[in-house]
Amino acid sequence: MNIFSFKGRINRKQYWCVYLTSSIITGIILLLIGLATGFDDDVVTGAFFVLLIPLLWINLAAYVKRCHDFGGGWWYIFLFAIPFLGYFAWLIIGLVKGDEVDNEYGEAL
Repeated sequence: MNIFSFKGRINRKQYWCVYLTSSIITGIILLLIGLATGFDDDVVTGAFFVLLIPLLWINLAAYVKRCHDFGGGWWYIFLFAIPFLGYFAWLIIGLVKGDEVDNEYGEAL
């Protein structure tokens, strides 16, 4: 599984592994940077924004692949994230069961 790719499908377990692992690693890196710099606000804030870009990309790719798992395209992000679920879209998308058969995005998982 390529965590940076928007192609293919991932199941719920893979989604949660990607989401939680990327978040925990980011938190640990920020903590270590904070400890090394005496929690200098400028350094920690700068590091946060540098880490935020790959974190958002990885999580967005996982989100899109979860949509693919139940037959939805990338545009499902707008269906889930904007009008109905808002902040909790990442949680709901991790709970929706995927297709048990092959679909246009890949083989059944």
